[in-house]
Amino acid sequence: MKYLLLPIILLLSSCATTTSAPQDIELTGRLLGSYVSTSSGMYKGHILHVNDSNSIQKIFAVGKGNPKKILLVQGEPKSLDKLAGQDVNVTGKIHSEHIDIFHTDFVLSIINISGQ
Repeated sequence: MKYLLLPIILLLSSCATTTSAPQDIELTGRLLGSYVSTSSGMYKGHILHVNDSNSIQKIFAVGKGNPKKILLVQGEPKSLDKLAGQDVNVTGKIHSEHIDIFHTDFVLSIINISGQ
């Protein structure tokens, strides 16, 4: 029985999905609006496309996934519409979370955003 317990514990720990704790971060990228049509309706989100190598390295330190597309979350999403298509500087809390509808692996809760 004691020889069976260790493999079971290892199996459970390897199957468990871990999400990273939110970390403070400052990123530079291009802000774009994204629309996704599903059977239950249209979803709108804002995606930060990151090309800056320093920002990409910061994202790699948070977790695994595609560091070039970040889903942005803000209490008032309409305020992001005026910055769409522009290069922006964003500070906030980032964590790794796969959002399949927008094909992103990271979510950034915005604290401050400004155009460059």
